[in-house]
Amino acid sequence: MCSPAESTQPVHSAAGGNPRSGPRLDGSVAHRPPGQAVCAHGLANWSLRFKAEAEEALRSTGTPTVIFRCDHIYGPPDEPGPTASAFVAKRGSIMLLGGGNQQLAPLYRDDVVEAILHAALETETPIGTFQLAGPDVMSAEQFVRLLNSDSIRIRRTPATLARLLGHVVPTLTPELVDIMLGNAVPTEDVAATARRFGVELHHLADVWRSQ
Repeated sequence: MCSPAESTQPVHSAAGGNPRSGPRLDGSVAHRPPGQAVCAHGLANWSLRFKAEAEEALRSTGTPTVIFRCDHIYGPPDEPGPTASAFVAKRGSIMLLGGGNQQLAPLYRDDVVEAILHAALETETPIGTFQLAGPDVMSAEQFVRLLNSDSIRIRRTPATLARLLGHVVPTLTPELVDIMLGNAVPTEDVAATARRFGVELHHLADVWRSQ
């Protein structure tokens, strides 16, 4: 491993979705010497298409590139980040878009950072495109329950109404609504991918209940 001072490539953050398994939410990008490392997503709507175009632009350079396609990224309770914050109840209740059965695999922020660092700084890590997600697949409602106390009230919004709200609520956009209504389940062995980049994936319950 080289030290951070020896790495002269830039680091970038982005958001997107996976073109093969439906839309996803979060992503990050790091460049590796002599190649590049990326965490980004695909094609679900116009904003996600831009991410896919960025991936292709990186590949077209001919520089060895690592791309991580990431699921919903969350932080610890004191810094939950935008994804988890959207699922944290306000005044004892939360509005959940859709029926709550959407499947996702929340990914801990520190695991993303560690994977990017290994990909960017260790020349022996593999080259290619990899899905990176959390170790546990759960429903959106289960995600809400793990982030909150059992006493919260969940208000479910039918998908049709949720898409309408995406056009009138300032904190929502149609693209974000599409993402939050879709499944985001990895189709690859994310544990094996994590091991290849020296990462031991954290379980959401351990991160949030240990704080």
